[in-house]
Amino acid sequence: MMAKRSYLLREPYGVIGIISPWNYPFSIPAVDVTAALVCGNAVVLKPSEFTPLIAHKFQELLLEAGLPTDLFSVLIGDGLTGASITQAPPEHSVDKLIFTGSVPTGKRIAKAAAERLMPVVLELGGKDAMLVLDDADVEIASSAARLGCIHERRTDLPQCRAVLCASQPV
Repeated sequence: MMAKRSYLLREPYGVIGIISPWNYPFSIPAVDVTAALVCGNAVVLKPSEFTPLIAHKFQELLLEAGLPTDLFSVLIGDGLTGASITQAPPEHSVDKLIFTGSVPTGKRIAKAAAERLMPVVLELGGKDAMLVLDDADVEIASSAARLGCIHERRTDLPQCRAVLCASQPV
């Protein structure tokens, strides 16, 4: 192995398509867009059709901060608009896709991306476990589990699918 050499080469993808959900209309796209831009990519953001004004405001903030106008675009529309990102002809296609949303839509996006061998990142509704340690207050932990597993289901992606308890019986 002494004669072997390896190196890490970091290159931008090119144009990153981001399809973001309605429930975190600023924070999710802000993280994805900022990461893509910092890594040297251009971005096309398709926000939820229910929250387009927040995406436009985010674009306005980036432009005011000095971002060149041709590096970030906002594409407004419904699910058909999002589908057009995955089905565009290769000369108009994005080079990578980031999607946060439902499992059924994520499956369609994964299939379309696989047909093109397009890199894709899918966040399909978090189903995180809750860990309860031995020194936890059981009353507080059970209230948190109820809120995390039941209440949040209606309004939020992060939801608890399992409660894992340490050795103490609950």
